[in-house]
Amino acid sequence: MSSHLTTPGESAGFAFESMTGCDLSLPRDKFMPYHTVEEIIEHLDTAVERGDLSEARWLPGRLVQAVINDKIERPSLFHVEEVEHATGMAIGFYAGTLSIGGLRDYFATLGQDDDFMYSYVKKMNDSATREGTEPRNCEATANLIMQRADREPDVLAIPLAGGGVVAGIQTLLYYRAVSGSADSVVYPVRFSHYKSGDPLPHVTQAETEHLRSLVGDGLRPVIINEDTAKGTSLRIARQFFGDMFGRNVEAVYCHDVTRGFGSSSPTAGIVRY
Repeated sequence: MSSHLTTPGESAGFAFESMTGCDLSLPRDKFMPYHTVEEIIEHLDTAVERGDLSEARWLPGRLVQAVINDKIERPSLFHVEEVEHATGMAIGFYAGTLSIGGLRDYFATLGQDDDFMYSYVKKMNDSATREGTEPRNCEATANLIMQRADREPDVLAIPLAGGGVVAGIQTLLYYRAVSGSADSVVYPVRFSHYKSGDPLPHVTQAETEHLRSLVGDGLRPVIINEDTAKGTSLRIARQFFGDMFGRNVEAVYCHDVTRGFGSSSPTAGIVRY
């Protein structure tokens, strides 16, 4: 089994070269049905064997979400490094520096833990998530973050999982490209206010200390969500992290669902209140 597939858009540095043309009217489970981690890895195996990444491009974000969910279900076994490593693997894939075979091999090493392998990733790839992950919207979001780059160029991007993981990673990659900030990092946090009923972001004490350390080292915290309607989730997250860091926290979204789908113009924006 080869581990050296060329990802779409690798020369440009992004696995998501374009999602334009997706049929947004397809059933919600067409792209992302509920699966166990083991089944997701089997999908990666199939993608490697066929050399077809058309649907596999969503899988790295789902595996990151699985690690985050596992933290919530089994907090006593959690280490910050687990989220960092999983996110780093996904970044490598989307940046075109890690093959899908390499990604598969990394997550397969977690297979010794049956509880993790048979856990479900309860995130559907709905129309808003797909639209928010369109490159034009992620690039526009990166340009919004650039507005304060002259004062604080290095950012701590905090995507809101589940749907914000892939959009947040891609936005960070665009931001690194346009700002030249190689020191900007991403750390996703689970906060699904409507779909999972989370009242607040799920952050452990160890994560709180870790994130505060990054901000203390000069990183500018920026919350990223793939979409918004009324801005409620982003406002809650902005207040939560503002209290955590004791400073103003920016909150951006990649797509405004009130503006519909398939627009040729980006619909990214900033939550200002």
